[in-house]
Amino acid sequence: MQHGIDAEHDARRAYQFYIDMPVITVGFVNHPTIVMACASPDGLVGDFGLVEIKCPQSKKHIQTLLGAPIVPYYATQMLWQMACTGRGWCDFVSFDPRLPPDLQLHVVPFERDDVRIAQLEAEVRKFLADLDETEAALLRRYREAA
Repeated sequence: MQHGIDAEHDARRAYQFYIDMPVITVGFVNHPTIVMACASPDGLVGDFGLVEIKCPQSKKHIQTLLGAPIVPYYATQMLWQMACTGRGWCDFVSFDPRLPPDLQLHVVPFERDDVRIAQLEAEVRKFLADLDETEAALLRRYREAA
């Protein structure tokens, strides 16, 4: 994991060079309608895009270069970022500076899926409602015991 953290800055610079556009870094972006829900994209690209940067171990990066599909967890992460930002697409970036220069950066475009985003939003709303119910039950139990 530390390798990924250490390499992300170089990955962002390589990606910016590749697309010939700046990437704006942001912190947390709150969901526009779901309180207590947010995302932290790796960057905003232009007016409509995002970038999600991964700096995996070389074996995983090579699998991505060879056409391995985006891991479902990462796809969900990018969809949630689009839900929070309203952006229409996300470039999935795999970067490994240990490989030869022409193999270090791999970019896979990932499009917005409003049906899946609506499903995610419903799941998050349910999770937050369940969390509120659990908190209320704990508070009742604590007050009764006091």
